[in-house]
Amino acid sequence: MSDQFRSDWWADEIKAQRSKVAAPAKYVADYLARMSISDRQIRDNVEFLLIDVRELIYDNYLLDEARLNTKLMRTLFQSEIPFVRQQLQMTLANLPADLSGFSRGKVESLIVEGVAQASGACFAYIQALSTSNTNARRSRAGTTFETLFARALSAFSIPFEDQNSLGSQFYSKNNLGKKVDFIVPSAKQYEDLRNKCAIISTKTTLRERWQQVVEELERSNVPHIYLATLGEDVTQNVLTIMKNYNITLAVPSVVKSRYQGFHNVVEFQQFFEELSTTYSAKGTARASLQLPE
Repeated sequence: MSDQFRSDWWADEIKAQRSKVAAPAKYVADYLARMSISDRQIRDNVEFLLIDVRELIYDNYLLDEARLNTKLMRTLFQSEIPFVRQQLQMTLANLPADLSGFSRGKVESLIVEGVAQASGACFAYIQALSTSNTNARRSRAGTTFETLFARALSAFSIPFEDQNSLGSQFYSKNNLGKKVDFIVPSAKQYEDLRNKCAIISTKTTLRERWQQVVEELERSNVPHIYLATLGEDVTQNVLTIMKNYNITLAVPSVVKSRYQGFHNVVEFQQFFEELSTTYSAKGTARASLQLPE
């Protein structure tokens, strides 16, 4: 099968179809506009935006992904690839020429068997599509969370710059890696007096990736960093290590409730409210953000 698998052609087809799917920012903007979610609603319950809205947007994306999969499988079986055509013809040859005398159940059974045979024979294409879907979901999950996080900062009138506005030159100049997603209030403030800034990294899940933030701190000499996450897999041992490295975790309230004894863990609502209190709308830090004791 490997010599018959047109991997380059299939990769190009997947890429072409995936390019037609809207970017995460478009999903976020469309959903917030359609549901008329205001800044006041976000300020009153920021977790609704970061958790519930994110899940609803993800559900919308899955519907579009299913349509993408359908189009790609149709493209595959309508292609002129010899092996695919052969498998399809063999499948069709096994079907009776006249189905009028068969019961609905029998026809359904024949169709299922035909689809199963054709799909099984061309499974390398399905597997490649599945891998592409998995990678796209991971990427979109992180980008969607970042987009919603930026929307929350704006709703709380918190001045910030993100990777798009900062640009690669800023990261290179300041020896920062891409693990830093937001700088509050500005790049200029960071370069003039970085201990007056809030440095924020966002991750949907933690696993072992929190160690990348530790590496970021050591390399860039940032005094403190906020790690915002939806993940619930952090251990008390990891939290202790984070505290030693001056990392504060911003999490959903349900996660915070499990770690009442750890002062380097704050829930999202408190995080945004304190950040809003600390920084003026004009982007000038009134004082260093009060870190948990």
